[in-house]
Amino acid sequence: MTIRIKILIAVLAIIFLYFNYHNLIGTYPIKEVKLKGEFVYVDEDKLYQKQNLFNGKDLMHVDLIDIKKNIEKNDWIKSSLIERQFPDTLAIELFEYKPFLLWNEESFIDNEGKKFVVEKTISIDLPSIKSNTISYEKMYSLYIELSNLLNKIDLKILSIAHAGDMLKIRTDKYKFLVRYSDSSQKFDEFINVYEQFRDTSKKNIKTIDLRYSTGFAVH
Repeated sequence: MTIRIKILIAVLAIIFLYFNYHNLIGTYPIKEVKLKGEFVYVDEDKLYQKQNLFNGKDLMHVDLIDIKKNIEKNDWIKSSLIERQFPDTLAIELFEYKPFLLWNEESFIDNEGKKFVVEKTISIDLPSIKSNTISYEKMYSLYIELSNLLNKIDLKILSIAHAGDMLKIRTDKYKFLVRYSDSSQKFDEFINVYEQFRDTSKKNIKTIDLRYSTGFAVH
């Protein structure tokens, strides 16, 4: 085969591919949009309705980045994975935020310590943390630290309110007053004597004040 013939064949092949590109590549109409996720806070039916608009479109030409951006506009969606599954499926996996704490009564903190806001407030029974001067990251860390301490004596934190150097901590049994600057130390001391305190204390105690340099007061 001469060089001219080889060149002619190559040119004809390029012309053929150019005019038939869409016929060769664009032959994967979407027949199914597959959604995967827990759907605790995200409305699965509404999401299906939106994504089903892709049915019949070319799987090769849908913009996965654009789909991802639009999906993650939902306040409850933390992240998503969009994938083409040939020959005819658009697969979407969603990862929702998992609300763990209520922050300043206006936003949530998830189980990984990330703050997020939802446009439509919903009622969820969560522990709350508040502060006007300390960041949510520090308050989240404080909640985790104190929860781990109080779990040792079977007390569950319901709320923590911070102001100045003062903490008001409400548990499922007692309310605690303690200074922020030495809260870990004071709770550690209280836990060490808790068994004795529980055996000798009156049952109607509501507040335990840990702000004293030695010991604590009860009300």
